[in-house]
Amino acid sequence: YRTRGEYKKALAALEESYSLINEHPENVLRRARVLGRLGGLYRTLGQYSKSLEALEASKEIYKKCVPNDHEDMAWVNLLLGRTYS
Repeated sequence: YRTRGEYKKALAALEESYSLINEHPENVLRRARVLGRLGGLYRTLGQYSKSLEALEASKEIYKKCVPNDHEDMAWVNLLLGRTYS
């Protein structure tokens, strides 16, 4: 949906995904990915505080699960940089 500019549908889908993933605590990395995508979408929508909150939460999960030089860490840091700029 996001690619087609249907941001409200994309947001609804991501929020539903996040809700479902939270029902399964073993899906830690998936939670981080969904949070990262939510953060990117919130940034696109101009909701910068929500974006930063989601991206920081994603980064905290990645810090616990992957090394600092992991591609997922680079991805979330890129999104954080875009949000701060």
